[in-house]
Amino acid sequence: MTGRVESARDGDGGHAARAWDTPLLLGAMAAWGGAFVATKDAVLAYSAAGFLVGRFALAAFVLAPLTRRALTRRTLAVGTGIGLVLALAYALQTLGLRGTTPTNAGLISGFLVVTAPLADRLLFRVRVRRSALIAAALSVVGLALLTGGVPAGPTGGDGLVLLPTAAFGVYVALLSRYAPGHDAGG
Repeated sequence: MTGRVESARDGDGGHAARAWDTPLLLGAMAAWGGAFVATKDAVLAYSAAGFLVGRFALAAFVLAPLTRRALTRRTLAVGTGIGLVLALAYALQTLGLRGTTPTNAGLISGFLVVTAPLADRLLFRVRVRRSALIAAALSVVGLALLTGGVPAGPTGGDGLVLLPTAAFGVYVALLSRYAPGHDAGG
């Protein structure tokens, strides 16, 4: 082991790995977009709080056995703080979905590619490279094209979905700043 992170493209399997890049990306996009439709249906049938408790209790149940060692108090404290930002983001997004379309929610949530570097800049004074700004702008154009170009007319839920997009940006900035110093038990 050289300490270097091995890439899927290293060695003989590189070409084969690249062949899977596009289908995997499309599958991830389909799952992400489909989650907005499924969540919209769920929050119309159940309370937003009940849905979120069930969703994250299931996730905790599935992930708990993967934790192989005890977490330090510092890691738990940092993780709890970052987790609260994430919980707020999901709560607002879920509530917002009750009053908007899955298409609008997906498009607005996709602005995370803009809010994450902005949050990094505002919170930690991280310099945002021009290439990142260009990539963010192109991502917004791509999101608009993926969702049909123009979102349906603005709704009351759109604002509730825009707020968590900022919170998700803060969450990503916090993770990028603090996660490297912690082991999540893996």
